[in-house]
Amino acid sequence: MPFQPGSPYVRSPNTPMEHVFYNVYHRTFHRYPRSYCFGLEAAVGSDIPPNLASVLEPVEKKRRREAAADYPYGVFALAMPYLWRRPEPSDVLRQALLYAETKFTIEDCVVPSTEPTLNALLPKQLSWAIKLSNRSQVRAGHTASAHAWAVSLDKWRAESTRGGDFVLVFETEDLRDPTKTLVFAACLQAKNADPRRPRNGKMGVDIRRYKSAAKGQPDDGYSQYRALLRTRKLGIPSGYIFFNNSKKDLIKYPILPLVKPIDLFESDLAKTHRTDLARNTITLAGYFCHLFSQVGAIGIPGDDDDRLAALISNATVNKPEQIICLSHTAGFEHRLQRILAEKRDDYQPEMISDPEWDHIDLPKEQSDTPDFKSLF
Repeated sequence: MPFQPGSPYVRSPNTPMEHVFYNVYHRTFHRYPRSYCFGLEAAVGSDIPPNLASVLEPVEKKRRREAAADYPYGVFALAMPYLWRRPEPSDVLRQALLYAETKFTIEDCVVPSTEPTLNALLPKQLSWAIKLSNRSQVRAGHTASAHAWAVSLDKWRAESTRGGDFVLVFETEDLRDPTKTLVFAACLQAKNADPRRPRNGKMGVDIRRYKSAAKGQPDDGYSQYRALLRTRKLGIPSGYIFFNNSKKDLIKYPILPLVKPIDLFESDLAKTHRTDLARNTITLAGYFCHLFSQVGAIGIPGDDDDRLAALISNATVNKPEQIICLSHTAGFEHRLQRILAEKRDDYQPEMISDPEWDHIDLPKEQSDTPDFKSLF
């Protein structure tokens, strides 16, 4: 066992809230073990929580007995990373993402819904999560805090023609110089997915969307996919985010939203028209945890307005539905609004309203003990 006596990793869920987080993450990783592996890799790269490399090694080397023994601790560490060290500003944003994706999953993905509806609910959950994270920082005596706001771009054109439902912009600290900040952006296209049910005899998610091609372009259903490839070539991390939701059926125990980077899609996608969520997917919080660990390479200086304008221009080249900004300095909002003001007729900056939710309804869950027989 890689865990030493007295280590915080011997902890297990105790409170009702911790059980909710653990169960939702376990449910996701049990169905998609590769997401568990990628989540560990992202956490190791960001050093939140520390020393998870010893948990990742037996998973990568397929030492199943060790991996199964470490699995409960790995899930607990990924589900509650804010327990492991004093938060920095970027850690507050990670904590908010974790809160938001869990609450979004158990509250908004259960009943049948549509992609536009879920796209509208996710920013509200992020706003709620930022508010909760800030409160927890105050109670702990920490000074780090975060801010959330959104810019609606729905005046540009209908969702079916976009190459991305939303762009997320993050402002975080520069670890090389604590007095400065770095900014990066990512573009995500939302897709509802309930892959438990075969479609036309085949498993997987069909990402095609017809009537989405620009004038003069072939309407083969891949216009959004090609648009995301274009954004990726401009240096903006891009991909699909899959909501575990069905337009017709109730999903009693949904899994977390999964992100699949656009450059990790299958090479035979044009032939099969489906992507397998068991391959190359990671949770929403895990995805941005990975990007935070790469911020030194993908981020731009937060005090450089020219480069910030270029970043936003590249991220919105395909005219997404909205921009969601998560930052740890209040002034960043006003600076970004000045840049966006050049196209004030196309969109209006506005704060995300905080939902009036003070608690999470706790659904009855299955046993907290994972079934390791089908994990790997």
